[in-house]
Amino acid sequence: WDVMFQENCYSAIEKYSWPAFACEATHRYAFASRNDIPSMSMFYDINPENFYFSWACAISWGQLYNSEFIRSTEMVQSEKKFRSFEDRYPQQVYDQKKVCDYAIYFSTKTRDRTENAIENSMNDVVNWEQAGLFSQKLFDFVLEEDAVEKLRKYSVIVLPHVFMLSCTELKKLRNYVAE
Repeated sequence: WDVMFQENCYSAIEKYSWPAFACEATHRYAFASRNDIPSMSMFYDINPENFYFSWACAISWGQLYNSEFIRSTEMVQSEKKFRSFEDRYPQQVYDQKKVCDYAIYFSTKTRDRTENAIENSMNDVVNWEQAGLFSQKLFDFVLEEDAVEKLRKYSVIVLPHVFMLSCTELKKLRNYVAE
């Protein structure tokens, strides 16, 4: 893959649905970073105010910004203003390194496999994403295959909706807690 892509809905409602986009963007940023590829948000902007809002969201989430809009003179001028900022400050726009307050343990092995469990386990992940978003805490994801050294980068590891842990995972988490 060249980019991890996120399509966001029509900008007329994005000012109400941005928290969901922000959580998904953080999730995509984390997994794109693991694969050394950029994460990108696409918005459908209808006026310069929407353009600014969606651009600011994407940049603050560490994502590249892509907009689909009607090519009016006003919208083209808006785009030029933001693209010139990106050209002038590429380090701040394209090379963000997040310093996270906590990490969410994202494991395919620890989930409940009973009926409707997927929705329940993902709801708990989203709840922790939203808690971070609204308390202004940055978060990342760690996976079951990550070494304990990766976990040690975070002062807190959240294990949402953990149903079971393998012996390997328990040992790794004990090592993390011990240090």
